Amino acid sequence: MTKKKTAQKKMKNFFCNNSNKKKLVFCNKQKIIKNKNFFLGFLCTYAFNRIRLIKRIKKICNIKYFIVEKILESNISNFKKIEFNTKNIFVNMPLRNIQPFRIIESKLNKGKINAIIKGENWHMICNSLHYINYISYSAKSLVQSISIKKLEKPYKLVRQNFIDFHGKIAVSYKNGSKLNIISQKKTNKHYFYLKQGTKSFSYNFKNEELQSKNKSFVCKRELTSELSSRFFRSLLKKGIVNLPTFDEALKENYLFIKEFLKNLKKKNYILKIT
Repeated sequence: MTKKKTAQKKMKNFFCNNSNKKKLVFCNKQKIIKNKNFFLGFLCTYAFNRIRLIKRIKKICNIKYFIVEKILESNISNFKKIEFNTKNIFVNMPLRNIQPFRIIESKLNKGKINAIIKGENWHMICNSLHYINYISYSAKSLVQSISIKKLEKPYKLVRQNFIDFHGKIAVSYKNGSKLNIISQKKTNKHYFYLKQGTKSFSYNFKNEELQSKNKSFVCKRELTSELSSRFFRSLLKKGIVNLPTFDEALKENYLFIKEFLKNLKKKNYILKIT
């Protein structure tokens, strides 16, 4: 059974349980929402104008913590319109919490890293920020520059009216770390490779195998639902969660979208990325 079908089955079982039905509240009236206090809000809309939407929601609702999706914002003009308190807003770039990447990070020392992520149809534009942020977190260094070396014609996603691109992106960090991002047609490989000094790690997404030196073992990634539950419990108990804050993710997102726009022949493409 695929991960998607497993998640759907769990959801179906949850909603079929009569006691769980009482936990759901549907409301489309702002007056009622304004009188409620919410512990955690997940913002899962598409990227365009997301900053403006966060601002609007914060005016309407009293939400203690926010977890918002990347791409944090795809409308470049909105980066100048952050006139709200960004405290307790986290961005859902969870690689640092996912088992194979958590293991890799735990084995690293302070210092520069060289890494590559490569695959076919892995939605490079939509997902690059995950890896850009992970290397920044693992190397303890801020992004210095993002450069799109190659951007091919867009291809359609399964999600209707959305697109992504094959190409190559180079990312440099202030401590000398490097990340190469590649999306390529007709390749059977989908892997992440990281090297630091004499240490090297490779993760194969297709068979979920993590390799380090002469050792290799199956290392499965957690489901999104499992991670979300973990984040909720962490915020509930400690008031913190191991995700980048809004402010930490902001510069990476801005540099990425600014570079992406420079390489687009049709500016309307920005409206079609997730």
